[in-house]
Amino acid sequence: MANINQALTHQMIAREAAKILWEENSVVRNINLDREVEFSEEVNGYKKGDSVRVMIPPTPVTYTGSNFAGGGAAPAVNETSVNLTVDQQLHVPLTFTAKEKKLELSRFRERFLRPAMSSLNSKINQVLLASMVAQTSNVVGTWGTVPATRTPWRNASSMLDRFLAPEDERFAHFSVDANDALAEANAPLFHTADELRGEFSENAVGKFAGLEFHKQLSLPVQTNGAGAGYTVNAAGQTGTTLAVTAGTGAITAGSIISIAGVNAVHPITGADMGVPRYFRVTANYAGGAGNVQI
Repeated sequence: MANINQALTHQMIAREAAKILWEENSVVRNINLDREVEFSEEVNGYKKGDSVRVMIPPTPVTYTGSNFAGGGAAPAVNETSVNLTVDQQLHVPLTFTAKEKKLELSRFRERFLRPAMSSLNSKINQVLLASMVAQTSNVVGTWGTVPATRTPWRNASSMLDRFLAPEDERFAHFSVDANDALAEANAPLFHTADELRGEFSENAVGKFAGLEFHKQLSLPVQTNGAGAGYTVNAAGQTGTTLAVTAGTGAITAGSIISIAGVNAVHPITGADMGVPRYFRVTANYAGGAGNVQI
């Protein structure tokens, strides 16, 4: 609490604003921040800037038998990378006079900071959730149907298992409609003291099937086009462009498609999993024969 003879400083206000954001934004808290420290590291006296390179280890191939690499040449071990870039900047303009700066910090927080951070929270959630959806190709459940049973959530957890996602930090951000639909099914599940406390203080609903649930009001809505009857134009295609023919109707960006005969494989062994591999369409496609971006 600020001393009555000490005016609030911009640094004090910024720190308190950041505290509110961290406490009340479940999406931000659910993001892995392991790379955060790298943005401020110095290399040979220079700051790294707004981008760091994340190395992706190669996937080793296991051979059977005593012959080295099965009697052939060992595959090249190539380490690839992706860039992690700070490319979004959001802010809420906040002006105040010397009179407001003489308020105690707790009073300033409730009267000015909390409404401002509530607005910023909503926009941050909208941006982050839209980005997450745009980078997710797998899907469970039925399009256009709010899940009202536990099965889709079990399927979601199994999908993460199938692609070797870590099991210790899994979060489900779902709509209030989905929460309402699951109200009765949730009753015997989300009942522990810690989970009830989380529901009221942190907007956390509880845990089920290895997922920690959080209600969100900013989940993007996907509208699929009327595309139907498409076939691929020749087999053996690779890359991010899929040549198609003999189809009608538009396919909207964000739609998730599967290709007959193309199944998901185990990320390490390459074994066929017996379930379709899904692909996300990355650009609107008008229809007819042509190239769909995936």
